[in-house]
Amino acid sequence: MKRHALLLVSLLLASNFSFSAKDPTYEELVDRLAVIGGSSATEMAEPFVRLLSEGVVQHIAKSDPRLTPRHIQMVGDEVALFMHEQMLINKELRQLQYDAYKQYFSKQELLELIEFYETPLGKKLLSDLPFIMQYMQTGVDKVFRSIVENMKQDLIPRINQRIIGSEE
Repeated sequence: MKRHALLLVSLLLASNFSFSAKDPTYEELVDRLAVIGGSSATEMAEPFVRLLSEGVVQHIAKSDPRLTPRHIQMVGDEVALFMHEQMLINKELRQLQYDAYKQYFSKQELLELIEFYETPLGKKLLSDLPFIMQYMQTGVDKVFRSIVENMKQDLIPRINQRIIGSEE
């Protein structure tokens, strides 16, 4: 009976661990968090891949006027594929992500983040965060356009007045 109780307690304790019996490394935790949150180094680099691909495609398109739009699309696809392949095999990009996380999160904090993101609220946050960021970006763009317009109307004349006033 005592042996069965110890076995049951052992099983219950083991079931509370979200990882295998082996203690995960810091890098494994960052990888897990990246998978859960969709923020792997390659995903974060995606805007740069697009920008570089577009630049290469534009350069190639200008260099040979005989290329058709279909050819240019093929070149763009190949450049993007090559960039993605390179990012996947490039260990420096992953190391950069590990180093960035180490600057801001302890191993315990990563464990807690993973635990949170696996809750219903954490999943909701991850699901809705891109839309929140898009909403904020649209609002920020509008605010900055307004600030730039105010600069043209108010700040530039003020600076001109100070410069003219200092010359007298």
